[in-house]
Amino acid sequence: MPNTETSSIINKYARYLNQHNEFSDWLSVSDNSMDNSLRINAINEFQKIGFPTALRGNEAWKFTNVNPIANQDFDFDFKGQNTELNSKMISEAGPYSDQWNTITLVNGIYNKALSRTHDAGIVIRTLGSKDTNCSLGTHADVKSNGFIAINTAFINDGAEILVSKNYQANAPINIVHISTGESGPRVTYPRILVILESNSSASIIESYISINSDSQFTNAVTEISVGEGSQLNHYRYLQESPSGFHIGSTVVDQNAYSSFNTVSYSKGSKVGRNDLLVRLNEAGAKCDIRGLYFTEGDQHIDNHINVDHAAPNTYSNQYFKGILADASRAVFSGRTLIRKIAQKSEALQGDKNLILSEGARVNTKPSLEIYADDIQAAHGATAGAIPDDQIMYMLARGLDMETATSFLIQGFANEIIDSIKLDEFQKYLLNYFDTSLPKFRFQGFGKGKVYGGPVERV
Repeated sequence: MPNTETSSIINKYARYLNQHNEFSDWLSVSDNSMDNSLRINAINEFQKIGFPTALRGNEAWKFTNVNPIANQDFDFDFKGQNTELNSKMISEAGPYSDQWNTITLVNGIYNKALSRTHDAGIVIRTLGSKDTNCSLGTHADVKSNGFIAINTAFINDGAEILVSKNYQANAPINIVHISTGESGPRVTYPRILVILESNSSASIIESYISINSDSQFTNAVTEISVGEGSQLNHYRYLQESPSGFHIGSTVVDQNAYSSFNTVSYSKGSKVGRNDLLVRLNEAGAKCDIRGLYFTEGDQHIDNHINVDHAAPNTYSNQYFKGILADASRAVFSGRTLIRKIAQKSEALQGDKNLILSEGARVNTKPSLEIYADDIQAAHGATAGAIPDDQIMYMLARGLDMETATSFLIQGFANEIIDSIKLDEFQKYLLNYFDTSLPKFRFQGFGKGKVYGGPVERV
């Protein structure tokens, strides 16, 4: 007999369980040949834990309320794609190039017609194939939270990307996730598995875009394995519907002397979360994690970053910047665990926020958990408005207020954008940043005074 707490969760999420029953029935008569045991285990786990909606004892989600997601009925269409899309529509909605390897998922389902590969050393398979790599589901733990569990329960037709041993990809791999938001509120479950075999290298862009402004819920999971001596440059671009919800979970496992460099750009979504776990499993592994996020209106963006130093001579750097306007909210939670075995490791954390209005608020929590005694580590966080003296300096040189504040805001952001090694993507962000900047220029100014909203350090 299930206990009272489990029964309550089952009743609360009955619609997900009903959808899973329908999904399972459909799988039994479809050509999807993936082993179904992974999905069954995940839905059973979801029935135990549900979504992280508790207000107490819920440190990982302390400042991000997911009740609006848990309490809303989202439709799940697993049978097909009715929307007619083309490459022009995709290029207008997000970063795109005909020269890139492109993998397109429409509402979480792989779209072969909108996908192409130029590199012979890159293998792409759908997750519905019997040849799906056995490591699927071994990186992202369904017991860690309900979002990973329910995504795994509904794995349908995502994509597996394999970069072959000793292969250096000639062109970036652009993974385009498109949410169409048709026919009322809809949930999609994009799932990606990326495997870099030993001594390989690649650049990957994960783009999450919408083609309309309907309410929607994207629950995405990406698993990445970086082989010994391999290097992955990873970029994450979030620009979905401002009335939608986005929970993105990325789990990275690194082997010896591998390198994982990632830059995330987050703007849009009523509630957005970038949940990243990087495990430095073997000696010499390095990761550099950077991010730039914008919030306006009543938007809420949460960057929850975890790095696990599980071997000696490992290195990690977390560096994020946020720009907040109106009554928006942002969260940065950066945790670095340095285990006792991880001697001679180095870990850095930093979070800086530019507050453009009195109503904006950021909760920032960089933290180090250290059990080794021969390491180097540092962390810090700041938040504030544009200093008066910087404004006055630029006004004294003939610039008007709009131009002066624009330059200062752009200068604040460019440190992150300049760290992007993929020229085409860097140029795209610079152009997008420049065109969207006017919305941020005049907020928070009154009688010549620059006001900053509050920061909460916990």
